[in-house]
Amino acid sequence: MEHFLQSNFMTFLLLSALAVIMAVNRKKQIPAVGLFRTGILLMLLLLAGDYIDRHGFEMVANQIDIPAAVRWRTVGSVVCYTVHPLVILLEVLIISPSKKVSALCTVPAAVNAILIVPALFGSRLVF
Repeated sequence: MEHFLQSNFMTFLLLSALAVIMAVNRKKQIPAVGLFRTGILLMLLLLAGDYIDRHGFEMVANQIDIPAAVRWRTVGSVVCYTVHPLVILLEVLIISPSKKVSALCTVPAAVNAILIVPALFGSRLVF
């Protein structure tokens, strides 16, 4: 658990900063507050994916049920590799709420998800 906290320090720091920003500005009508909530949820999902991936890695290192460990690592990796571009997309949407930029920036995240998510069903395209 200590290693998990150390390796995800920046993520916890970002989550704390987003929570503080939302708490300080809760009385003001900020249009991006919904995006901040989404950002917090994505960061929590990223932490969960990292924890799942780490659990699978430890299972492999200890030679415990290798097929299940590979499955854990695959699920954790798919979650992390899919969520990272979504976090970046969310940051772009917060900075530039233009519809044209938003539509253009969704393309890389969508292509990434299309390539990575089939790994959950046995595809070896990415992993």
